[in-house]
Amino acid sequence: MSGQAGTPRPQALRALPPTPSTFTTAVLPCFQDVHRILPDEDGQQPFSGRELALHIQCPEHAVDGYLDLLCREATLLRARMPQPPPVASLWLHGHPSRQFSPEAITELIFRLNGQFPGSVATAVRGLELPATAVDGERLALLAGLGFNRIALRLDATLGSDVGHLTKLEALQRELADFPALGVHYLVRFGSRCHPHYLSRLLAAIRQPPAVAVELQDPDLATPRPLIERVATGRRLKLAILEMTAAGWVGLSNQLFVPTDSPLALNKSDGHLHLTPWGPQLRDKYLALGMGVGAFGYHPPCYYRTTTLAARYGGALGNRQLPEKLRYRLRDDLGEVHQSIQALLCRHSLPRRSAPEYCDSLAAIGLMSIDRDVAHLTRDGVVRLSAIIHHLQSVSSWRHHYAQRRLDDRHGV
Repeated sequence: MSGQAGTPRPQALRALPPTPSTFTTAVLPCFQDVHRILPDEDGQQPFSGRELALHIQCPEHAVDGYLDLLCREATLLRARMPQPPPVASLWLHGHPSRQFSPEAITELIFRLNGQFPGSVATAVRGLELPATAVDGERLALLAGLGFNRIALRLDATLGSDVGHLTKLEALQRELADFPALGVHYLVRFGSRCHPHYLSRLLAAIRQPPAVAVELQDPDLATPRPLIERVATGRRLKLAILEMTAAGWVGLSNQLFVPTDSPLALNKSDGHLHLTPWGPQLRDKYLALGMGVGAFGYHPPCYYRTTTLAARYGGALGNRQLPEKLRYRLRDDLGEVHQSIQALLCRHSLPRRSAPEYCDSLAAIGLMSIDRDVAHLTRDGVVRLSAIIHHLQSVSSWRHHYAQRRLDDRHGV
């Protein structure tokens, strides 16, 4: 699988700056069958699943009447679920602290509980917040509403060599009073983050109540000079090496969990899939995405609600579900998708699934072969994004080449 015209050679993968492997960069490209569903085209097909996840997206800028719009959307979705499955997770993503007052969050949770009353014993209820929005009063409110997770954004993009961590230390003292709130740290980094600062920050957050540490490059989709991409890649490599050396288990190349995490315990059994909301233990769930720009999952398709607040509000004002894009896995990319998910969630591949590909990566030190299993080496994990991009490129090349041969045979 190497050296074809139009695809990068495996040997070139070591020269590419490492970047985080995310759902949108690594998995979503396999879902190339995209269909726009307008409000008046959204049929009444019932939603079903063994468990239910609710993912509420909160835009950065305030949307008038957003609480009522979300509750109206929840009502329309509930009408398509005669017997809703138990709720396994409820998350408020994005910027809930900018969108809702504490009183509005309380009202939203109570109204959602009325629409979806059942929950599993291990249900997760989480909220994404910047570190600057956290204080004792807010933490007490969240604990009282049954929240047991916080996705806490830490901005390390401008961390200097002499930068101090006193604010983080004060925040951790506040969190210590609420042991039931597990923290998923979202660490924003980049080329201007000093390596020593990043190291000290990672060391400070590798302790309870941390349940996960995730590295985020805010400029990942932005064209940048090569020197900046190389510098960012070096920070990512540093983080991978330090987190794994400290005993944390890596998933993809930017998410790390303690060894006793359910994700770590299930890493090798093949049941994990990377989703828009991180690795999931099951792929037979139903995930309802609500709000402007929300991702959802109705097996076997992902969907994303319109990112335009006016269209979102207009549809719900007419008592219709808002416009969305539906993403379906392209038929010829099923095996590629499975391989990508295995690389992301297990850091390994059955060699028989792509023997030439695994052998070519092993030849340049990015994989090691153990009987019939090809494992990513440490350098392979660091360059996971490049490996997956190469796999996607080769698969795309093969698809277009096969299609061209078919067209030639039929005189197209």
